[in-house]
Amino acid sequence: MEALKILFLILAYTLGISLLIVQIISYLKELEYKETIFLTFSFLLVIVLSTLQNLVIVSNEKFESIQKLSTSISTIILSVAIAINVHRERVLARRQTRNKAVVLIAVVISIIILFFYLTKQQIISYILSGSFLFITVIYSMLVILKNDPEELLKEREKSERLTAIFILVSMVGTLILFLFSIQFNFLNRLESSSPYALSVICIGLCLVKLPQDIKRLANFGQPKVIDTNQLDKFQVTRREKEVLQLLIQGKTYKEIGEELFISLPTVKTHVSRIYEKLQVRNRLELSNLVKQS
Repeated sequence: MEALKILFLILAYTLGISLLIVQIISYLKELEYKETIFLTFSFLLVIVLSTLQNLVIVSNEKFESIQKLSTSISTIILSVAIAINVHRERVLARRQTRNKAVVLIAVVISIIILFFYLTKQQIISYILSGSFLFITVIYSMLVILKNDPEELLKEREKSERLTAIFILVSMVGTLILFLFSIQFNFLNRLESSSPYALSVICIGLCLVKLPQDIKRLANFGQPKVIDTNQLDKFQVTRREKEVLQLLIQGKTYKEIGEELFISLPTVKTHVSRIYEKLQVRNRLELSNLVKQS
């Protein structure tokens, strides 16, 4: 059984780090949001901290106490990351206000958790952080179901909504299990198994998202035909068309500058003007706008 748990951890670490690397590459090509990277990093942080005692040779009561506090705080960070990421990926009103409210609640809960930690009531800290995560996930899934996605997410809108429904059903099942555990005093068992449950969830999410992100990254670099007539009505200059063509092929600003023999600041200026003229915010929106159907 221990060997299986270790295997889950190794798979979770490997797939999670791989997904994080792909997301960073996608972000550099303006195909991913920085909030999504923050979410993936936060998820990995929770898994690492919650399983830290399995990775060290020497462990004592003080170490375990600090590890439990770190896990609770990292769970709060993960909750914030989930909400902020969902706010960024959906078309929402008062996005910044929602983010500030989530952060404020997280700070208050973190202070309460620290108080219970100092009074040696760590199980309450676990319940508080877990409850905040539970409520945040429920809220985030409802936001996904009730609001349209931003441009970068439109191509996987159906899968996002199906995932949201699956998670909502799973959360209801988890709540029933948790209440059952309280009744039969299984909290200690639940606490010890939660890190591995997170690892399984991480593996599942990575197996779904990683192929999608790699495919999107690979497809984005494929040559696209530009509708020059459509560009002319936006008063795009000849040089801007050259920059635009390389931009939607996935070239970096440095590569565009080297190919067109212009400086990096000049490239950035051209890109800024292109975005302004065509009223887009990133490469994917630009690509969808100018490619011929």
